[in-house]
Amino acid sequence: MPAREGYLFDPNRFPFLEGKTTPEKTIPLVSDGTIFRTLKKLLLLKGERLSYKTLDVEHVGGVYETIMGFQLEKAKGLSVSLKAAKAHGAPSAVDLEALLSMKAADRTKWLQENADTTLTLVASEAVKKAESIDDLLVALEKRIARGVTPHPVPRGAMILQPSEERRRSGSHYTPRTLTEPIVRKALEPILNRLGPDPEPEQILALKVAISRWGPERSS
Repeated sequence: MPAREGYLFDPNRFPFLEGKTTPEKTIPLVSDGTIFRTLKKLLLLKGERLSYKTLDVEHVGGVYETIMGFQLEKAKGLSVSLKAAKAHGAPSAVDLEALLSMKAADRTKWLQENADTTLTLVASEAVKKAESIDDLLVALEKRIARGVTPHPVPRGAMILQPSEERRRSGSHYTPRTLTEPIVRKALEPILNRLGPDPEPEQILALKVAISRWGPERSS
C-alpha cells in the first residue's frame, strides 16, 4: 500500500490511545468483541457481504457527517447505551455506577436530561428502587440499545457519545448536485488554459480558496 503521508496511524494524533496522557501508561480497553462487531458491521449488511468497489464520495460524505455528531470518550464506569426518546435520536452511554450512586429520586430526571431517554412509570420506579448494577440493568432492559452495547461496557473502554459539535459549527456535507456545478464553472476555464494534456505538477500547483458559510461565520 503506498504511503499517503497522512496522520491516520500517527501515534501522536490521539495520545490517549497510546496511554500517554496519564502518569501511568494505561492503554484504553477495546475488547475483541468490539473489534469483531465493528468488522462485521463494515463487511455485512443484513447478512449480505458489502462490496466497497462501488463506494462513492457521496457515501463517504454521509458517513463523515454522521460521525461528526459524536465524540470518542473513555467509559468512567460500567456503562450501557440507552435509546433516545426521539425516533431518530442517537443512543447515549450511561455510567451505571454513577447512576447507582445518585439519590433514588434524582435518577430518572438525570436520565431524561443527560441521556435524552424516557422511561415508563414501571421502569422509572424500578430505577429508583435499584440497589445494584443488576437491578439497574433489569429496570433499563427495554431502553438499552443492544445494537450498540449488547453487553455492559467496562470501565476504561472506548464509547461514542452524541455531540452538539456538528450543530454548533454548522458543518454539513454538501451534496454533489450543488458542488459539482460550482467546481466545474470555477475550474473549467483554468483547465482549458492548461491545454488538453496538463502535467500533474500543473494541476497540483493550482491554489483553491474555499469559503465557509454557516450560522457562526462566513468568508
